[in-house]
Amino acid sequence: MRKRFFTSAILLTQGIIAAILFAASSVVASIEVCDSDIKTISNDQPNPDLTALVAALSEAASGAPSTLRQLRNAITELPRSPAESMLQDRARVILAAHALRDGKALEARQWLSSISTESSMAVDAGLLMAESWRIAGDNENALTWFMRVGRHFPYDIAALNGLLDAADNLRSQGHAPMAAALHDEVLNRAMTARGILDALPDDPHARADIILLSSSHLPAPLRRQLNEQILHHSPDTRNARRTSQRAEQRWHCLLRQQRDMEQQRRIILQQVTTTRQALADIDQQLIAMELQRQSLSTAMVPNDFSAEQVNLRQQLRQVSNTMLRTQAQRDFLASAQDKLPLMLNDTEQRLAILAAFYEDVRGNAQASMDEGIRRALNALDNQFRNIAAESQARQAELLVEMGAVTAQ
Repeated sequence: MRKRFFTSAILLTQGIIAAILFAASSVVASIEVCDSDIKTISNDQPNPDLTALVAALSEAASGAPSTLRQLRNAITELPRSPAESMLQDRARVILAAHALRDGKALEARQWLSSISTESSMAVDAGLLMAESWRIAGDNENALTWFMRVGRHFPYDIAALNGLLDAADNLRSQGHAPMAAALHDEVLNRAMTARGILDALPDDPHARADIILLSSSHLPAPLRRQLNEQILHHSPDTRNARRTSQRAEQRWHCLLRQQRDMEQQRRIILQQVTTTRQALADIDQQLIAMELQRQSLSTAMVPNDFSAEQVNLRQQLRQVSNTMLRTQAQRDFLASAQDKLPLMLNDTEQRLAILAAFYEDVRGNAQASMDEGIRRALNALDNQFRNIAAESQARQAELLVEMGAVTAQ
């Protein structure tokens, strides 16, 4: 019976020690688990080093022969990433622009011909292609390219400006009705683009996903222009988005840890109940052993070393030692009974503080990101509104001219 009691007491003590260790390490473990999850999620493959190409592009406006030579060398290599492909197309556009400046229209078209319509530089390439024909004196091909670009990229500001140039070209050639129809087309597309921007969701997360993720349904030209506006007006928006995402991941992870803590709390409270019952059992055992000790002490006869008295002395030592061990066991269980809930409460409070901190970081980053996106939307909407107004004004002038000609 006594052996079974000590075995159960040892197991109970081991359970309490494990609970104490859990409570003491839970905050650190929670942070490490959450950070590990985030590192796993954001473990992107390293991108190739594009420093030299970026540096050459930043100096390309000077037209220095060494810089242009570096750009020509850069585009001979196969791109190793989408970013490098985009930079190579930008280099081709720059080389074509310098060729046009020097009157080399054919060379410019050669640089531009390898740029895909899927490239972010496709509009610039198409407009330069139109300019190359205009410089060469071929207004018909120039007009064809202006209209091709404008109709292939209906929501691009530069492309719509190209259509306005095409309309002016038609007007100067005496094709007023065609020019008026083209102005009407620009107006409709600009207003349609404004409608798409206005229909974006109000929810900041959903809106950011649509604008910043290439997998969304937003037309690519609108997404590209919005991202350009974001970089122009609020260059920290993308960093704010990453900060918001990481903070939100940590926040949700810590909330999961809080739920785990609640489950652990129930376990510890059960442990406390079990400990309380064990303490009551120990107290009963100590009372029984004290009575046994007193009985043995009473039966002791001084200076009697008979076998019976020696056996009584051995029993007394054994009971006394057992009482000491039992009392030590009781003191530990009593101390743990008081400490466990306090430690658990402290851990829960720390987790709550961390969760609140990350929620605050996430909220601030989200607010910064939302403000940057709002500015970008307003700026792009204003551009579409202005081009719609310009097209409408030119169309009105044309209609007046057409009416005057008819009256004559």
